Amino acid sequence: MPRAPRAASAGRAPGARRGEPARERPPGPARVRLGFVLGHREEPVAADRAGHLLWSGIPAPETARLVGRRLVEDDFSSGWGIRTLAAGQAPYHPLSCHRGSVWPHGNAIAVLGMSGYGLHEEAAVVSAGLLAASAHFGHRLPELFSGHARQADGPAGPVPYPHANSPQAWAAAAQRRMRPSSAATATAAVRESTSSLA
Repeated sequence: MPRAPRAASAGRAPGARRGEPARERPPGPARVRLGFVLGHREEPVAADRAGHLLWSGIPAPETARLVGRRLVEDDFSSGWGIRTLAAGQAPYHPLSCHRGSVWPHGNAIAVLGMSGYGLHEEAAVVSAGLLAASAHFGHRLPELFSGHARQADGPAGPVPYPHANSPQAWAAAAQRRMRPSSAATATAAVRESTSSLA
């Protein structure tokens, strides 16, 4: 029978050997990266998993602010939600399952994390995009959809991912977390979208 892992001792980093000092975290924003194999080398990429870290409460508040702001920049935010990979990177493709699409449940996790750190404006931006996407899917969100950018002269809604389960349970549950944190920071799009869900 396998043994349960022991809790880390105070003052020691997880995985550190007995007697080793705690390791210091490097300064600056959290750099969450996933490695993709391109040819024969691994290529680091900026990924949406940083939003999951916000939900976990791991980053220091100043780091969380940098991460939250980063996730709503144009290369990460499609206007419909946060992409799994930021646009402009070698492996990025808006119709790839994990290389640029938008996963509603991952966005909900990021919104919860942003709200937990008081990043209400950033949470409202993500919520507004995802609720607008939800309206285009008849409020029956699919598992994922394309990361193509939302544009005034583009398609009326997000481009569906061809193999997504739709509707999908955890995506449907994500809509329940897409509420503005306060009336002062909610955008008109969030207010309009949430009124149709009530």
